[in-house]
Amino acid sequence: TVLRAICGDPALAALDRRLAARFAALDASADPATVQRIHRGETAFLNDRQSCPDRACLVDAYRTRLRELGDD
Repeated sequence: TVLRAICGDPALAALDRRLAARFAALDASADPATVQRIHRGETAFLNDRQSCPDRACLVDAYRTRLRELGDD
């Protein structure tokens, strides 16, 4: 499963923690409209992540989402 792949790979786990921290920071500091937009994007990201067939896809999904949230 995707969650096993993330937990079993130190680099993917680090990306997951980085994304979670960025998401939490924005969620706590952004205006309500931005928070709503961020949450919609997070739902889309999670759905996309679940459809990843391999590690490369997961890395790309995380990097893309981090860029969208301004964390390059």
